[in-house]
Amino acid sequence: MQGAVGCTNSLAPIPKAVNSLAVLRTAIEALLATSEHISDQEYQTAAQRVNACQSLETLQKWHRNCAHEIARRGTEATSPAAYATPAQREEIITLLNHVLITRQEKTKALLNINRLDGPQAVALVGNLYQKVLDRGGVAHPKAADMLTSLAA
Repeated sequence: MQGAVGCTNSLAPIPKAVNSLAVLRTAIEALLATSEHISDQEYQTAAQRVNACQSLETLQKWHRNCAHEIARRGTEATSPAAYATPAQREEIITLLNHVLITRQEKTKALLNINRLDGPQAVALVGNLYQKVLDRGGVAHPKAADMLTSLAA
C-alpha cells in the first residue's frame, strides 16, 4: 500500500461531497475494506496513516491512489490467456497445408496462430475442417477426432 501512497498521477474521481477530513477518511477506509486485493496488514497500516493525517489534500491524493492501486492489482490478478497447445497448432498447420485451402486463408491463419487461445484454436480447426469438406476434399483423419476431443 505504501507504493500507492507515493503515486500522484492517478486520475480516479473523488466524490464532490468530500470536503471534510472525516468523510474522506471514511471513504478511504471503505474503499480499502471492500477490496479483496488488500491484505489485512496493509489495511491496518493504511487505516492508521489515514487517521493520523490532518491534510485534506493528502487524503484526497490517498483516495485516488488507493483506487488506482486496487484497480491495478485487480488487473494483475486476472489469469493470463491459455494459448493454443502444440497439438492444436500442429493440426491447424496440417489442415492449412491441404490443397483446398487458399493462400489467403493460409496467410491469415499463420499470421495469427501465435495469438490463438484454446477455444479460438478449436474454432479454427473446425472452420478449416468444414471448408475442406465443403470443397469436396477429404480432411486429415485426425481432424474429426481432435475436434471431438478438444470440444469436450
